[in-house]
Amino acid sequence: MFELTLQELGLSPNEARIYETLIEFGEASVSSISKKTNIHRRNVYDAIGRLVDKGFATPVIGAKENKYMPVEPNKFLETLEEKKEKLQKILPSMQSLFINHKAEEGIYIYKGLEGMKNILRDILRMGQTVYTIGGKGIWSNPLSLSLSESFVKETQRKNIKFCTLFDLNIKEDAIKNLKTIKQTNIEYRFLPKKYSSSAVIDIYGNRVAIYTGASLHETIEESVTIFLMMSQNLADSYRQWFQFMWGRCAAK
Repeated sequence: MFELTLQELGLSPNEARIYETLIEFGEASVSSISKKTNIHRRNVYDAIGRLVDKGFATPVIGAKENKYMPVEPNKFLETLEEKKEKLQKILPSMQSLFINHKAEEGIYIYKGLEGMKNILRDILRMGQTVYTIGGKGIWSNPLSLSLSESFVKETQRKNIKFCTLFDLNIKEDAIKNLKTIKQTNIEYRFLPKKYSSSAVIDIYGNRVAIYTGASLHETIEESVTIFLMMSQNLADSYRQWFQFMWGRCAAK
């Protein structure tokens, strides 16, 4: 039930399974944990020892055999807060090093939802107008609504504008979903129907991001690939081409 989330929070598969067993059954011996989880006793000893070291389990004092009980789940929040505080202390220095050594030109490839999140964070960091060619409305995708709403809210707070040339075949859905996520910081027009494609291009700052596999009606999974190109000359050229197309496309 919780194993995958616990693994994402830093537990190994065995640790996650054992912790879930402990919170379900309370204190338990190594032998009973082994039976309930189908994990070999020796591996249970290793994993339960790591859980104790991490503060997520504790031995039961006075038990006739080795028994353990879970520490309350709020411990995970405390651990995350501690890690966050440690990161915040060193983040300015890390960011300074990152900026000093960042290449002026380069090409990067991202995939899936996590790749999309990287691009959204980059747009917020840059804080500049985003020009889109072949828009599919993926930021207003109803299947990724919470991500879209938080992103749009932050762009509005930072006064980031969007100029978008949508594909004509998503016209009704795009307009409806923009209203759903309350995106008002956008001007948009529509490409002629014969120029609809399976790709999307975003231009912002010195970046050009090209998406393949993006769709309004599908979740942003591994099928989405994003090619991010960093070049001021390239981005300026794409913006010029965008302005040419914008003047020749139908207004909303």
